[in-house]
Amino acid sequence: MNEPNSTEFLCDCLEDLERDAEKNAPPVPIPHQRLFGLLAVLCSLGAIAATIRRVSLVWDKPPPSYGFFWGGVDRQVVDGVSTIGISAAICLALAFIAKIGLTDWVKRVRYTEAALAHGVKNDDEFLHLCCMSFVNIAVFFVVAPMMLVLSLIMLVWGSTETQFNPPALQHDRFWIVVCEVATCNGEIFTGYILFEFLVWFLGWEKYTFVSFVHHGGFLFMGILLRGIEVLVYPGTSAVAMEISSPALVIHMCARQLHGWEEISSVAFNIFAPLFIISRLLCYSIAVGVMLHAYITEFDYFSPRLMKGWCFHLQVWIIVAGGLLQWSWAPVVLSKLWRKIVAKPLDPSNPQVDGDALDNADTELEPFFDSSPR
Repeated sequence: MNEPNSTEFLCDCLEDLERDAEKNAPPVPIPHQRLFGLLAVLCSLGAIAATIRRVSLVWDKPPPSYGFFWGGVDRQVVDGVSTIGISAAICLALAFIAKIGLTDWVKRVRYTEAALAHGVKNDDEFLHLCCMSFVNIAVFFVVAPMMLVLSLIMLVWGSTETQFNPPALQHDRFWIVVCEVATCNGEIFTGYILFEFLVWFLGWEKYTFVSFVHHGGFLFMGILLRGIEVLVYPGTSAVAMEISSPALVIHMCARQLHGWEEISSVAFNIFAPLFIISRLLCYSIAVGVMLHAYITEFDYFSPRLMKGWCFHLQVWIIVAGGLLQWSWAPVVLSKLWRKIVAKPLDPSNPQVDGDALDNADTELEPFFDSSPR
């Protein structure tokens, strides 16, 4: 009579041991870390080299023209369209290299219980998220901080002329260089957004209507701002928001993986302050400056720099981008607050903190979408 119970008890013990062993096992390390690090460094160096080249072209005198739509062919094709296209091509190449290098790793990783409960599995969806996250880190690790610094320079020391005129209409060498650097990095950003649309057509990402409008709006804004090549300050502030994206994508990937809880928490703790500073504060100020100029100095922009309909369109796309950031703010701020006030409930279970509380409910719901802008 006791034998079946003993066998069942033994099986239960073995299952418990297996679960404990799996729970305590170290996370599966990312393969080819040196290669990925080298590629990210080369990408950053490429962005710096492109910026230096553009500065050298305008060091002695400003560009002779501005804008895709009525500018000089040489400047626009060589320095505008080509930078956007090369940026998109490099992003696409990095993504496919990452896919080759991470395919086997994704099949071996262990997901958290919350991730499994939300249907995450070893399939292409998580693999593509990791690949796009790698590209995001490689592109914006240097470009976004550079643009944040430029946006602060424009805010503190700029005027209507230096904040909104294209490089061709700047008169001081310092501002010619500042605006040209911002223009070049804006082209890199536009190429990245174009890359996201390309992989969407390849089925790497499933856009909701909101995220499709989000990405589409920023792609259109990037092309339009570069096409007109004015409103440099709000455009620079828009790209500067990407300074929070590398930490966000690391958090979005790590929170789904067993053994990556600390990395997920640290990444969010970096992301949240950067989100507040770059998106809610700096970009909102840029929108406010833009609206003030729109209301009080409309004649300065149209018809002097562009047609009226084009100015209206650009301004309200910029405003919509700001409203979008504030629509995400409650989710980010509420999670940050939970992490601040959460205390370990049991010294023997230090896992019970802000992340653990999130894992119990909506931890896997993305803040924005699987590839935030």
